[in-house]
Amino acid sequence: MNPLSGVNLNRYQAENLLPSDASPLSHYLLAGQPRGPWTVEKIAKQESATLEVLPHSVIHFHCFHVDLLDEFLAAANAVISLPTNDLVVTFTDHNAGKYINARASQTGIDFRAVKVPNRGRNFGALRELIYSTDFEHVDLWAHFHSKSSPHLDSSFTERWRKFIYSSLLDSGPDRIGYQDILFQLTKDPKLSIAFPDDPHEFGWGENYKMGAAIGKEMGFDVSPAAPKFPVGGMFVAKRALLEGLYEGASRFTPGADEPLAQDGTVWHAFERLLGVVPEHLGMRAAVNRGQAGQYFWLRDTQ
Repeated sequence: MNPLSGVNLNRYQAENLLPSDASPLSHYLLAGQPRGPWTVEKIAKQESATLEVLPHSVIHFHCFHVDLLDEFLAAANAVISLPTNDLVVTFTDHNAGKYINARASQTGIDFRAVKVPNRGRNFGALRELIYSTDFEHVDLWAHFHSKSSPHLDSSFTERWRKFIYSSLLDSGPDRIGYQDILFQLTKDPKLSIAFPDDPHEFGWGENYKMGAAIGKEMGFDVSPAAPKFPVGGMFVAKRALLEGLYEGASRFTPGADEPLAQDGTVWHAFERLLGVVPEHLGMRAAVNRGQAGQYFWLRDTQ
């Protein structure tokens, strides 16, 4: 567990050669919170600076579990109501498509529903859009999905989703929100992705071997140290980063069909590489920690 946003305590422990039974948090605080390769850039609140022209972005929601559509629409309402942000909802089942279109007409929210193959879960759905000629002009992509995780307690996954939404979609006057993220991504050509700074730090799990293979395909070595990455697979990113990672993983994706295992697949490695690849491509990643109060310290609720 990491109560501090903007620092990767796993990497701090590895870089400073701390023993496995040491507390990297205590060491980091007693050392005066030094900066180093463990420091993670944070999205800043834009108080007065505004973009001359608001950037165009696609907000993608992959709706495999249709019962979670309304929850997402409520969380994203302030963002998707802006004329420069287009909402695209993907689905894999015909009946789900009928439900989604019905809800669109009932709520009055303007969005486009697109049927995609049931491959690669939410990352496969995003790939279908990115490489579609309908969206080839879009550079900024916000990616969300109806995360259910049936192996976890349902109340926990609800708190997890709401934490993610608050980290990326918040529109409160005193909190960092979606437009702040777009501002920073647009003004900084090297910044390629922003994602929630999850207070639970994870390692590679069963995914390091695949992650290393994808990295080798892309021309770099992947460290076995625990990465900082978008836990849950939701983020805002630029096309260049996403295309680079999709192309790097393309040799390993054929045959990775549904149903997927809970861990150890190319798509689980893909999720972690979203936080690893930027520094190897001359890019950077940034994070934002939203309202973690109901999600913090609750990882062991399954």
